Amino acid sequence: MAGAWWIGEADLDDDQKDVISLSSEGNHLVLGPPGSGKTNILLLRANYLTLSGKPNIAIVVFTRTLRKFIASGGKQYAFPPDKIMTCNKWQRDLLHQYGVGVNPPTDFAEQRQYMAEKIGELIQKRTLSSVYEAILLDESQDYTPNEIELFKKLGSQLFAVADSRQQIYKSDGNDVDPLAAIRSAVPPDNIHELRYHYRNGLEICKLADRIAKDSKTYQPLTPTAQYKEEQNPSKVTIFQGNLDAQCQQIANALRTQLRAFPKELLAVVCPKREHVNEVLSKLQEDPVLAPRLCKIDDDDDAFDPSKPICVCTVHGAKGLEVRALHFAAADHVKKVPHQRNVGFTAVTRAKTSLAIYHDGDLKGWFESAVEALHPPKAPPTIGALFKGK
Repeated sequence: MAGAWWIGEADLDDDQKDVISLSSEGNHLVLGPPGSGKTNILLLRANYLTLSGKPNIAIVVFTRTLRKFIASGGKQYAFPPDKIMTCNKWQRDLLHQYGVGVNPPTDFAEQRQYMAEKIGELIQKRTLSSVYEAILLDESQDYTPNEIELFKKLGSQLFAVADSRQQIYKSDGNDVDPLAAIRSAVPPDNIHELRYHYRNGLEICKLADRIAKDSKTYQPLTPTAQYKEEQNPSKVTIFQGNLDAQCQQIANALRTQLRAFPKELLAVVCPKREHVNEVLSKLQEDPVLAPRLCKIDDDDDAFDPSKPICVCTVHGAKGLEVRALHFAAADHVKKVPHQRNVGFTAVTRAKTSLAIYHDGDLKGWFESAVEALHPPKAPPTIGALFKGK
């Protein structure tokens, strides 16, 4: 995971320095595109508060995978890694602290609602407020308005980072503006924007921009990219074939990438779990790859930094950044909610190399974005119109 975490002041740009050292009073929201350093800023901000004599903090993230990934970068800081928790773990710990037992349903959406209701009842019964000196919230675009309100009540300060384009979980809020709830908790002057990003190569930025061009408020990645293209030229490749053929192509590429990018994270992602299981089974047949594979589910804690190839859904990869990403069964993105955001989130996990694999037809917006990677086609002749594909 070389390069995933900042190690010195020289790693920061001026925008990032300003955000980290903001006043420790009042709520703040930091907006930025993929690779702008939002998660690193969250960790440094937690360190800033700890070293300022405010150690009673909670760093809340969405998935266990992301929690473990972030915790691996938090070892250099003054706060212990156990202050980094998933929302579910934070809720359970808080309720346990006050002697409240829980028996949540297994369905993810129902569980979120149940836990939020339990916290709300506790707040009302005990008239709780400002239990924490600060709550630091990653991926805040994916939380429900009710959850945001609970964070606001329980933290003396709320410090949140977000990117509306990466909302891939249902928030039960205003889907037109997934940031409406968190914006309402923050004074307008305390909303800060990071202008530059450093993760994605130019070819990957161009594809992401084409995916996201449906929104007039979207700020393109390409003009503000600070990726060092001359050191590792970026590339996007497309492969069409059945899943077996996709796995063979992926295996061949991964063997090369393990040598080309030692100590770097690689990933294979799919829109749906059923394809993750198939892809993993095929890759495990390769004796070179098998010991280096790490399957991570959306809600488990299996992320293992010693195994450099993550195999997961796009949701499972949320918050990660990898040197090379293989997006398998990409045609099935049409079967998940927040389709464009899922596609955008998937491709922007990759720093240098992005490979997209599909068997059936891609969704129209995805096909158009991919097609634009190729040189422009000449207009068809009238005769060609009668020949089908």
